[in-house]
Amino acid sequence: MELKACWGGIRKGKRLRCSEEIRDRDVLSEAERLINEFLNRIKEHRNILFSGLTTPFDPYINDLTNLFSNINAKLDEFKNIVLNENNKKELEFLMTIRYIIKVLLKLVKEAKEWWLRIGRSELEKLVDGIINGKITVIIRGELKKDKDFMVHLYTEHLAVIINRIAKSGSVVMHITFTGLKDAYVVVPRLFDDDKLRAMQNGWLMTDGTIHKGGYPEMGTNYLWQVIAWLMVFPGKNHVDVSGISINNGVRVIWLLTALDLKFEGRDVNAIKYGIAEDVAKYSNELFKVFLLPALLADGNFNIRKKIVKLAIGVVKYELWKPIIKNLMNMNFSEHDHEYIKEFRINSSKAVTLVRDMLSDSFIRVMIEVLSMFNDAKKLRQLIELANARTKALGSSMIEINGIKLTININDKGNMELRAYVRIKQRLMKLQKDLRLLTLMLKYLSEVKDTQYTFL
Repeated sequence: MELKACWGGIRKGKRLRCSEEIRDRDVLSEAERLINEFLNRIKEHRNILFSGLTTPFDPYINDLTNLFSNINAKLDEFKNIVLNENNKKELEFLMTIRYIIKVLLKLVKEAKEWWLRIGRSELEKLVDGIINGKITVIIRGELKKDKDFMVHLYTEHLAVIINRIAKSGSVVMHITFTGLKDAYVVVPRLFDDDKLRAMQNGWLMTDGTIHKGGYPEMGTNYLWQVIAWLMVFPGKNHVDVSGISINNGVRVIWLLTALDLKFEGRDVNAIKYGIAEDVAKYSNELFKVFLLPALLADGNFNIRKKIVKLAIGVVKYELWKPIIKNLMNMNFSEHDHEYIKEFRINSSKAVTLVRDMLSDSFIRVMIEVLSMFNDAKKLRQLIELANARTKALGSSMIEINGIKLTININDKGNMELRAYVRIKQRLMKLQKDLRLLTLMLKYLSEVKDTQYTFL
């Protein structure tokens, strides 16, 4: 493959233009590696990308159609009941979601028709042009491992970006479209102001960002997240099928911009740091409302082990610093990894947290409805964890000087305290504390045969 490449210079519209030709062999070699990765992924998913029978848009059309039918069935149930304040609100929720689905269905069907008519053939020509050395590659970034390195490829209606992520070295790629129709969605205000702002801040501190015009914006592959964003940012939103990503499969990219909320200033980090300072002042109840979208974006729910995790990138961690104290006050523990900070809460405390996050009946309705989407695995895990049976820690565990010990009654009816201790000095300190505890128990309640076992 003969590679012609240049450095990206001044933009014309949204597209880069060449500034100077690249002759550096190391830069060309890295660009060639990324382009080969792009070609391999295109080949892997050719049945979806180039078929006339299956397209990247079909799963979204099917999912939206199925949920539209399910919501209509739910709405039919309201015809036979007397409405009160609560079910009136639920009815409004369902009708709003149905309205959003109709708009999204129209957009994704138009995108499918455009892809079959224009996008697919242009991608085929692009691949052929790369293989035959007819395409000029535009490059931005640096070779250094701690910097992003990006390859840009253009056709008339497609823009390909292949990005080697700084530090981690992972490669992500997406294809953006030019020439598709967009839409505006106007959503009523369905939550009270405090909860609404808390959920908005949860998205903005994770998957959301601030558009250069000051408007909240988010790109996502997930249908449930599209609707969740629109419900949380009421008023007028711009919605766009902006392209497809080719990472873990081929996924549609939705771009959402909330037009009825505008931040002053152009420094996104400064705006987000201000948001973090506001969140740090929240009550525990409101902070849990903030945590719901944050965990759905950057979190993980382990049902079997009953663990909730929040992963924050090292760069983003600086913006989160005002909020860390709130997490620690809720019994999260902090764990360092190479490129992320992980915050974790376990067992009954994790289940209690999730239940509290879903305690608002209308938030729960939204989560339960959106969990019907095939791509809403995380929402289903959230609901399952909230319904999990738990055993309070106090009934089976005690803590002495920061070391947790499991209480066990053996076959002879004796009580055993079991601990896993890796550091010898902590073990010796624990032994001393337990001997004192045993003497106190014997003195106070004449307990006999109290034993402790170290494993």
